[in-house]
Amino acid sequence: WHSIVRLAASLVGYERVTRADGLRLLRLWMGGDAARRSELKRRYRDLARDVHAYNRRARGRKRDKLDGFAGD
Repeated sequence: WHSIVRLAASLVGYERVTRADGLRLLRLWMGGDAARRSELKRRYRDLARDVHAYNRRARGRKRDKLDGFAGD
């Protein structure tokens, strides 16, 4: 799950990657067409929540840094 969250978090802000793309990836990760709609919707909401939290924590980790590296 953490890998899916990290991937989704890294794609936030890219207009060419749509919510439908994210949903399609999540559905495949859950087993394709066998994934129940209610479970898929729940997981999608969980993913959105976790991505938001991940990016919020990342902003704190990257404060006062340039491209992830500490300044002099």
